[in-house]
Parts: sequence; C-alpha cells; structure tokens
Amino acid sequence: MVRESQGNSENLAAVVVPSYMQVSPFTALMNLNAAGMPAGVLFSAACPSGSLTNSRDRETGDMDRMDISDSLAAAPKLDGLPSEVLSQCLKGLSAQDMATLERVDKHLRDAVQHDSLRWRDVVLRQFSYNEPCDVLDAAAHYAGGWRSLYVAKVTDAKTKAPWYSPTDFEVRAICDVITQQNLKAPHHHLGKSVDYGLSRSPTNIMDDVYAGANAVKHDMAVLFLLDGSSSVTEEDFKTMKAFCLKLIESVRLSHPKSVVGLIQFNQFPRVEMGFRPIGDAHVTQTVQALDQMMGSTDISAPVRQGHEMFEEAWATDNVMVLLTDGQTQAEELRQTERYGEQGAISHGIRMFTMGVGRDVDESGLMRIAAAARKSMPRESVGGSYFALRKYAKRMLA
Repeated sequence: MVRESQGNSENLAAVVVPSYMQVSPFTALMNLNAAGMPAGVLFSAACPSGSLTNSRDRETGDMDRMDISDSLAAAPKLDGLPSEVLSQCLKGLSAQDMATLERVDKHLRDAVQHDSLRWRDVVLRQFSYNEPCDVLDAAAHYAGGWRSLYVAKVTDAKTKAPWYSPTDFEVRAICDVITQQNLKAPHHHLGKSVDYGLSRSPTNIMDDVYAGANAVKHDMAVLFLLDGSSSVTEEDFKTMKAFCLKLIESVRLSHPKSVVGLIQFNQFPRVEMGFRPIGDAHVTQTVQALDQMMGSTDISAPVRQGHEMFEEAWATDNVMVLLTDGQTQAEELRQTERYGEQGAISHGIRMFTMGVGRDVDESGLMRIAAAARKSMPRESVGGSYFALRKYAKRMLA
C-alpha cells in the first residue's frame, strides 16, 4: 500500500478519482499526474486492490496476481507506472486517443505502440462487423501486429471509400480458413470457432472402401461459382477473379495435389473449366481471360451443377466457393440453401459464400453458408460468409 508520507496525496486522490473515473481510467490518471501525484497513488487509483493480473498470465489462463505497489512507492509520477498498469488505463480509448498519447513522450509512445491487447480492442470495436475475430487475429499476425493492421484498414477504408473490401492481410487469412491452414475458422451464424478437420461425409467414406487402396485421391477439389449477371459491375467481376487467383495460389502452395474447376452463371450455369490440376498453367489463364456473361441471376442452378462435377472430382476435401451479390429470387435462394445442405451430406462439400456488389444480400448468403454448415461433420470447417466488396454502410469519422 502507499506509504504514510503520501497521506495527503491519498486524500486528494480519494476526492478527485471518483469524479473522473466515470470518464475513463486514463483520464483519471492523467489528471492525477498533472496534479503531481506520485506513482504509488496513481497505481492505487487504477488498481484499488493493490494488485494486477499479469498480461501474459491472462493469455495463458493463469490467474495468479502480482502485488507491485511496494515497488511504486518511490517511483516518480506517471513515468513510474509499469506497462501492465498503463495497459489497463488505456482500455476503452479510441484510436485517435491512442495516437495522441503516442506524441506525449517516449514512455507513453512505447507503451501505446507495443500494447497489442489495446490495439486489438480498437480493431475489433471498429471493424469486427465486417470480419470475424478469428480472421482478424490471423490478419494481425500477417500485418506484423494489431496496430499495423489498424493502420492498413484505415488506409484502405479512406482509399476505397465508399466501398469496403478486406485488406491483403485479411484476404490471406480468409484463404487460410478455406485451405485449413489455421487452427480455427469462423462461422458467422454460430458466433464461435470450430477446430479444423477434413470433410468426410458417409459417401466419401464408402467411396474409399469400394475404390480400394490403389485409388488416386486429390488433396482438395475447389470449385468456384462466379456470378456473371448484369447486377455485377465490371469492378465487382474483377474483384471475384482476383480472389480466385489468390485462393488458387494459396491452394497450390498448401495442397499441391489438388484440382480446381470454374462455373460462371447468370440465369444459366456455364462450365468454364472442368476440374484440372492446380499446377496447370491453363487454370490461371482461364480465370484471367474470363469475360462476364451478363443477364439475370439464378444462384441455385450452378450449385446444383457443381454437385454433379464433384462426383468426378475424387478428392479428400471438396470445397465450393460461391462469389455473388446474392440478388436472386426468394425461391431460388431457398433452393440454394437446400442444395448447400444436400451437398454437405452427399459429397462432404465445404461451402463458402463471398459477397461482392453494391447491394449484397448478406443475410441470404449467410443463410446459404449456414445451411451447409449444419449438415457438415462436426470437426470440419466451412459454412462461412465473407464480404469481398460491398458498399460501406458505416464509414470512418
């Protein structure tokens, strides 16, 4: 506890702290610091119990607490507070406030820039409505930290406004989800994460039995369904093709013994490329040279035809990626949900839906993914929706 010689400071803190702790812990500490309070009083204001959970222990689940008040008795003002205390005080601050604090002095700059927990809070508060936490966690790793991811997302938002699209770090994380390179994957409709595993439907298992030991199995069979209808703009179509190429490259690196196919659709599906080896140069050439069909939209027809293609794919893991704005008739949407469920049961298909367009029916695309998810094996990953390009309804201030 704070020493007796600091009694006057304690009394002042008791009067001052309650009034502005209602605003934020950091505001309270800054005001106390300006009033000349020593670090021991500042710590008592931030942590009345005199103890603090170690940030590393919080991550591991070890709730042992450390008493550091004795070491603060002789410490000078705010500079004497350890990073764990400052981290607690930064909780709830906006990105603008965090950036302002970085310019105060070197001590605060180092504390703010290296406080990954607080920057994670900032990113999740501001951006988790577009991407689930698991994808953002992986994207932060690729970006080199949560602060770097925040900078990348803000820069993207200003550059692409009024449109939203994920950063390159997030696209890489989404590809990892589809190719099962991370430990967990998101499911918007479930609100939780599920451990990875292979798609193994009863049909898959029986096929293995009947085929025998000499059967050749591909690592993955990835089938893209691209919406080429008139409701999709030229920029939307370019976005779809760009994502296909990135996912193809990700699969080529992680599962080199895979095959990929492509269906473009309007009111009718058209097979642009049957399943071909992922390393075949014709694969990327086909995607790059693809011209948009135009016309009206029926998203159920390509899903149904995709099921027929998977019967010949002969892969350990079947993945269907539907890229569309979801603008279709209500009955066709319901039929697509049923097909997604049937595909998961009969072929173990992991379905992913990708929203692209000005008026994306995100609710409908989430329902399609959810319908497939509920019929997939518990340990498999799929049934997820991601926004690739949409008109931003929420903009940065």
